[in-house]
Amino acid sequence: MHDTPSTNEQAGPPDSSLAKLALGVIISPIATFDQILRRELVLPGLLIMVTAGTVAAIGVLLSFYYRSQGSLFELGSSSPTGELGALLIIALVVDGLARLMRGQGSYIQTLTVLAWANAVRVAALLLSLSPALSAFSSVVQLWAIVVSIIGVRKAHKFSGLRSVIAYLVGLLVTATLYSLLRSYYLTAAYPATAREVTSLAAASVPAQIVASWLCAAALVLAALALSRDDGAAYSSLRRLIGTFAAMGIAVAALTTGYAWKLDPVREVVRGTVAYQDQERPDPAQAAKHFRTALRYYPSDIQVELYLADSLSAVGDYQGAVKWYEKVREDAGWRVWFEGLAFTGIGTVRYLEGSYKAADDELRRAAKFWEGYAEPKARLGLVYLRLGKGKDAIGAANSAVKAGDKGYLPQVVLAQAYTTTGDGKKAQEAIRNVGRINSELAGRLGAGPGGWSRAIDRLTPVDLRMPLEMPKVPLPQRPKS
Repeated sequence: MHDTPSTNEQAGPPDSSLAKLALGVIISPIATFDQILRRELVLPGLLIMVTAGTVAAIGVLLSFYYRSQGSLFELGSSSPTGELGALLIIALVVDGLARLMRGQGSYIQTLTVLAWANAVRVAALLLSLSPALSAFSSVVQLWAIVVSIIGVRKAHKFSGLRSVIAYLVGLLVTATLYSLLRSYYLTAAYPATAREVTSLAAASVPAQIVASWLCAAALVLAALALSRDDGAAYSSLRRLIGTFAAMGIAVAALTTGYAWKLDPVREVVRGTVAYQDQERPDPAQAAKHFRTALRYYPSDIQVELYLADSLSAVGDYQGAVKWYEKVREDAGWRVWFEGLAFTGIGTVRYLEGSYKAADDELRRAAKFWEGYAEPKARLGLVYLRLGKGKDAIGAANSAVKAGDKGYLPQVVLAQAYTTTGDGKKAQEAIRNVGRINSELAGRLGAGPGGWSRAIDRLTPVDLRMPLEMPKVPLPQRPKS
C-alpha cells in the first residue's frame, strides 16, 4: 500500500487535488471513491478524521462555555483521538461483516472510504457551530451516513442492499458494544443509586470513560500492527497512528482522572440520598450537591428539576420557581417535564399561601398529564384550604385511583372525613397514613384539633416532590 498515486495508472483524466476530492465526496461520492481507492489515500482520510475530531472538540468547548450546554466530559470521545480511535473500531466491525457477506475489499480499503466519508461530517460539524445553521446539520449528518454506505459498496464491490446491511449493522454492533461496557462500568464503579436516578451525568460520564479507553486501545493496537511492517509506504501512517495512540492514552487518563476528582454522577447520587432519606431528609444538602453537578452538566434538565424540588423543600420559594421555569424552558420535546414543573410550582404557591394560584397550576398539571397522580393529591390540600371538603375528597380519591401510594392523599382524606364527621372512613385513612409513615401520623394527629388540623402540621419537607419519574403514559402537549 502506498500513500502516493500508483505508478501503474492507465491513461485518463488527471488526478484531483485532495481538496477537490474532499468536495467530491460531499457532492459526487460514487466517482470520487473510485479515485480515492485507486490512489490508496488512507492517510489523507485519517487526517480528515483528525479534522472532524478537532471541530467536534471546538463544538464541545463552545457549547459548554458560551451556551451552557453539554459537558467537558464529552471531550473523551469528541476529540481527534476519540474520533480516530472510534473510526478504527467501526471500520473493523464493518469490514468483518462485509467479509462474512463475501465482500471483496480489505480492512484498509474499508477504513479509507469510511474516513473520507467524514468529509461530509466535518461540514455538518461546522454547521452545528452556528445556532443559525445548526438546523441544517442533522440533514448533512444523514447524508454522511448515505456517503459511508456508498463507500462500503465501492470498497467491497457490493450491491446496494448488502452495503446498507454491512454499514448499519456494523454501527449497531459497535453501539451495542459501547452500551454494554458503559452499563458494566456504571454497575461496577457506582452505587446502585446511580442506576436508579436519571441524569445526563450518569448516562454520559461512564460512556465517555469507556469510549476514551476503547479508542485509545484501538489506536495502540493499530500502532503495534503497523510497527510490524517495514514497508516505506507505511512510514507516515505509522507516525500518525503512533502519535495519536500516545495522545489517546493521555486523553483517556485525563478523562478518568477528571471524572474521579470532579464526578457529577456522585454529586447527583449524594443529592438524591440526602433528599430522599426516610429518617433525616436534608434538602439543603441535596441542593448543594445538585448545584455542583450542574456546574459540569449545566443543561441537565433532570438535575435542574431535582434542584427546584430541593429548594422548594428548603423554603427558598423564589429560587424554586426560577428553576422550575428553567425546566419548562428546557423541556422542548420532553413535554412530561412541563407537567412536573407545573406540579412543583403549584406546590410552591400552596406553601406560600397563594391557594388560588396553586389551584390554577395544579389543575393545569392534572389536565396536562392525566395519568400523573401527584397534582391530584396536592389539589386535595388546596381544596381543604379553600373550604371545599367534597372537592378535596374527590381529588384525593382520584389520586389513589391513579396509583398514588404515598401519604398525601390519605392525609387529605383523614382530615376531610374527620371534619365531616365520617369517623369510619377517617379512621381508615389515618391507619393508612400510619402504615406508610408512622412518625408522620403521630405528629399530624397530635396537638389542638387533632386530625381536623392535620395539614397545618405538614412542613415543606413533608410536601417535597418525589424524585422518581412517574411510570405512567407520557402526556401530550396541549393544543394552543
